[in-house]
Amino acid sequence: MSTSSRIEPKLSVVICTYNRSDLLKLCLESLTRQTAPADLFEVLVVDNNSPDDTAEVVRSFQGKTGVEFRYCLEKQVGLSFARNTGYREARAPWIAYLDDDAKARPDFVERAVWMTENTDYPFFGGLDIPWYPFGKPAWYQDRYASSRYRHKTIATLTGDEHAFGCVMVMRKDILERFNGFNTAIGMRGNVVGYNEETELQNRLRAEGLLIGYDPDLVIDHAVAPHKLRIDWFFQSAFAHGRDKIRSGMTGSGGFHLFLIAVTGLALTFIDLVKNSFKLAFSKNYHIENWLIDTFRKAAKRVGMVYTGLVEREGERVRG
Repeated sequence: MSTSSRIEPKLSVVICTYNRSDLLKLCLESLTRQTAPADLFEVLVVDNNSPDDTAEVVRSFQGKTGVEFRYCLEKQVGLSFARNTGYREARAPWIAYLDDDAKARPDFVERAVWMTENTDYPFFGGLDIPWYPFGKPAWYQDRYASSRYRHKTIATLTGDEHAFGCVMVMRKDILERFNGFNTAIGMRGNVVGYNEETELQNRLRAEGLLIGYDPDLVIDHAVAPHKLRIDWFFQSAFAHGRDKIRSGMTGSGGFHLFLIAVTGLALTFIDLVKNSFKLAFSKNYHIENWLIDTFRKAAKRVGMVYTGLVEREGERVRG
């Protein structure tokens, strides 16, 4: 069927990718096995200037099934740039962002479309289940790879709850209204960055819009080899703290930074005592768990305080 004769899809599955064609292939394969009719959705891959064979991988799926696979190139490296290109190029009124290292469950598209037709949420997320294609160390725990919420049924996310960036669905006109994702934060190639989807959700909430969550909208999310190293936990935690300041999600005034530092020291001491008992008396609690659980939150606070101080100094110099 030619593109011109296709029915307009109800959902655009947008996959932003950078230099992970091997995992991307598995992601795309999962979208060929959907229970939803092929003309109900399209798949749009946004290549964020990958040096590998990403374009060839996408082409290998084109014309092979009833599902339409499209490819576009975003040369400005950065996940937010790629995501913004994705919604602008999408043909459907709803956008489902899926990470390139995720596999959609067979009913993913069907469930996402059902949510768009049976709930009033303009933005909702789903559940990510850890997937270990590269193995799983004895000390590694699933909780490190998936932040599962208590909700067992469709619910409104509140407070510090946010839809996960690896699986989120939203109306295209909402993205247009809010000018998409903040390009000052988020991943940039191999440079770790976060909070662009959280910052967007906070902007929506500030305008009175609700964020939904569906535990039956499920993906399997790969745990990459570098995320199985201890140093990754502290690197990513620091980046979370840094981008929380850069996105304006928390204050960067001197007194506020002082409170972050002081409370951080107190909470780290509490974690140190609590986790030391677990290390001493629990057979399934390893030294790696002790290090992560005791000092990861501290690394996030260091990222916040350091970034706040650096930016304050930068403002002073510019002033």
